[in-house]
Amino acid sequence: MTSQLTFQIIQWLGIVAIFLSYIFISITRVRSKKIFHALNLLGGLCLAISSFALNLPVLMIIGIAWVVISIVTMTKLFKPNKEYKDWTY
Repeated sequence: MTSQLTFQIIQWLGIVAIFLSYIFISITRVRSKKIFHALNLLGGLCLAISSFALNLPVLMIIGIAWVVISIVTMTKLFKPNKEYKDWTY
């Protein structure tokens, strides 16, 4: 398997993770938003890494932004904060 094919597979895994998180949260299959953000983080990481390797700067920026948003939100979820105390349905 070539490295380009490997990174294309990683890229597709990232896209699938992001779509699954959105689908699950939309149809309330995921009870915790922590899982939603974890899937988004995984998807963003896959997109950023594969896009860097495949020299796709626009998609890489989207992946990095996705990762940053997920990390910031997950940090808030794990802090003992009244606003983010319970993010379950």
